Amino acid sequence: MSTRDYTYYNEIFKENTLPLAYLDVDMLNENIDAIAQRAGKKSIRIASKSIRCRWVLQHILERNSCYKGIMCFTGAAALFFI
Repeated sequence: MSTRDYTYYNEIFKENTLPLAYLDVDMLNENIDAIAQRAGKKSIRIASKSIRCRWVLQHILERNSCYKGIMCFTGAAALFFI
């Protein structure tokens, strides 16, 4: 597991204008894999309320077959995230 903390990110972004958005894909992949391992043979549906980025949702679904769809509050949201 990676050991990236506030100091690490503060250093790599010190020259950037804030605010900014950043996703550490390596850390995301570690999290996806760890959750899938804990789920065992169970399927996981991702909550779109927690993750609002189509690319991230698609990445999770493609990374491991235990992730089986997106849980949305409305039909319009479900169509948006497909």
